[in-house]
Amino acid sequence: MAAGTTPLLASDTVRGSDTGGATIRASRRGAVDRPLADKLDERVSIKDFGAVSGGDVAEVVTRALSSLSQEGRVTLHVPAGRWRISRSVDWSAYKDVTLRIEPGAVFEHGANTMILPACVETGTTPNQCFFGKGRVATRDRDTIAYDHLPKGWIAYANFAMGSRALASNVSGTNNFAWGCNALAANVSGSGNVAIGNDALASVRGGTVPALGTQTGLGWNNIALGDTALRDCTDGYENLAIGALCLQQTVTGKWNVAVGHNSQILSQAGECNVSLGAYALVTNSGSNNLAIGWAALEAQATGSNIAIGHMAMNANVSGTLNTALGSEALMRLKTGKFNVAVGLGTLTNLVGGHNNTGVGTYALSSALADASENSAFGRDALILLTTGKGNSALGSGALSRLRGFNNCTGLGLGSQVTGHNQIQLGNSDAVPHAFAPLQLRSDARDKTDIRETKLGLDFIRSLRPVDFRWRLRPDQLTAGATPETRSRFHHGLLAQDVRAVIEQSGIDFGGFQDHSRNGGEDVLSLGYEELIAPLIKAIQQLSTTVEELREEVATLRSARR
Repeated sequence: MAAGTTPLLASDTVRGSDTGGATIRASRRGAVDRPLADKLDERVSIKDFGAVSGGDVAEVVTRALSSLSQEGRVTLHVPAGRWRISRSVDWSAYKDVTLRIEPGAVFEHGANTMILPACVETGTTPNQCFFGKGRVATRDRDTIAYDHLPKGWIAYANFAMGSRALASNVSGTNNFAWGCNALAANVSGSGNVAIGNDALASVRGGTVPALGTQTGLGWNNIALGDTALRDCTDGYENLAIGALCLQQTVTGKWNVAVGHNSQILSQAGECNVSLGAYALVTNSGSNNLAIGWAALEAQATGSNIAIGHMAMNANVSGTLNTALGSEALMRLKTGKFNVAVGLGTLTNLVGGHNNTGVGTYALSSALADASENSAFGRDALILLTTGKGNSALGSGALSRLRGFNNCTGLGLGSQVTGHNQIQLGNSDAVPHAFAPLQLRSDARDKTDIRETKLGLDFIRSLRPVDFRWRLRPDQLTAGATPETRSRFHHGLLAQDVRAVIEQSGIDFGGFQDHSRNGGEDVLSLGYEELIAPLIKAIQQLSTTVEELREEVATLRSARR
């Protein structure tokens, strides 16, 4: 039975001829009779005041709120339907009435402003909607929603546009969500910006601006691009711009990633900056700077600086390295404390340490065992593979050196022929100085001191010659052609000195055969080593002169 025009549940039992004396009993065990009027008053709908779905309800809702506000704290239900608001309304004065917006209810308010009562409920399903450009507010908090309002209590100062945008919001404020599922999981976060499908779909709290598809994380982050910062839950103060940037970051913080796939697999790193597609792709380290396509792409751990196309591209765990230039330190995996500046500089180094290369292709062939080398200039130490402790200054300096140690080349094209050598300039260079080279000669630095065995006999056995230089091709400055120099020079032939040494059986320290210690087939002489034998020879000659002088004096006395 139904009393009046109000439909009743078929399972309810009604007694009486009108609502004034009618009673109703619920169909549940233990239910008792109660007045029908009380039962009807429990659920008051805007339809009870004449609202019709599709019609203008601005006046109807105002009249209903005004009427109910006289009865204390009650609830006015807005059932599912399309409810048009033709003018701006201000219902904020009805503080004792709770406006309950049911699932499927849509307010079409256009450009009109809606000031809601202080208490607004939206149910538990995200199907409510305020559709229009006008402001929707309660007290001093605003929200504009498209497709639905947040789950549970309405959130204020929010903008939601797109299916399930801000679907789970309970108490968050000042959020901006644009796109399907944008900020869908946000519960209490405030000040978030999410633009794009699934943008910040997983974030639950905090302050997170995000633009793109499937972005989401902790707080104070900015993400633009498909799946940027998608998996971040506890990270904060990150910036991701580009598809897949920082996609798998979970707890990372203070990171900046710009470029497709930049820091995509990084999960927990912090204080990293990557600018360029595929930069720092696998990194979980901290304090890295990668600028350029695929810079530091393979790095897992470490703190490095790589600027340039594929700079330090293969690094896995090397740390405290600096690479500036396309393909600089490109193959480094485990090295430390290396500095490479220039195109292809140290590009083949894998595990060396403490190397410094400045200049295009400087130290570009250095491999795992190359350490503590310094090269400044284009192609300096370009062929070095495993040497240690070498220094090259000048374009092409020590460019032919492959495996020597502790060598120094100063000047354009300067070359050495063995370990532990210093080369000043190339074959065209002539060293000049205002002061002579000072050689260490402190007795405290010497041992096994003896009277030199080299003297007049040794000097007399040497063959001084005049000669003109005829340089071999590998001794010429790059680009020069073999030639015989025009000017005569004066000196000794190393082969002659070697023969004297072999004949006398006495070693001469000024003779060097570079091939004996793994060097090249080159002979050299240290002319300063001849000074002591010359002094000895002069002394011997002086003694002889004195003896002859005494002998002459004796003969002269005898004649008298």
